[in-house]
Amino acid sequence: MTRPWRQASRVIAICVGVAACHTAPPQLAETSTTPGSEWPAALAESSREAASGRYAAADKILSDFSARYSATSESTESMFWRALYKMDPANSGKAPRDAMILLDGYLQAPQAAHRSEGTVLRRMAGQLDARATPAPFPTPTGAPQIDKAKDDEIQRLKEELAKTTAELERIKRRLAAPKP
Repeated sequence: MTRPWRQASRVIAICVGVAACHTAPPQLAETSTTPGSEWPAALAESSREAASGRYAAADKILSDFSARYSATSESTESMFWRALYKMDPANSGKAPRDAMILLDGYLQAPQAAHRSEGTVLRRMAGQLDARATPAPFPTPTGAPQIDKAKDDEIQRLKEELAKTTAELERIKRRLAAPKP
């Protein structure tokens, strides 16, 4: 009877020895970074970049943060700040249309913290975009071409009217002529 226990204890000892020699794969370090812990630094860095006139760098910081932590309230806030920087008159690459798209996305999010400010900015972006878009009406530089086109059309219509009038006169004379 002691023999099976000895064999069992040897098997257990061997298993323990093999397990002790086996190295487990390195554990990934637990990261304590969360959107909430990284957001203040990302916002501060983007703010410094924007204040230095490097709006593209500020936008990249915020868009990278948003891509890393999508579907978070901080990601939603990054849309607000990106739109704000895009509307800055000092931003040479300003794009009111891009700001409108970002603000539309921001205002659709349920966790928008600056909803009233975002609404005002959205209206302002719409006004800026309307002013930046060329008017559908002719500009003063295009007026002579349009006037010439109108004059040509008027001349063509006058000639057509003269032909029609001449035809009517010919028909009148024919009808008024005495019958033989």
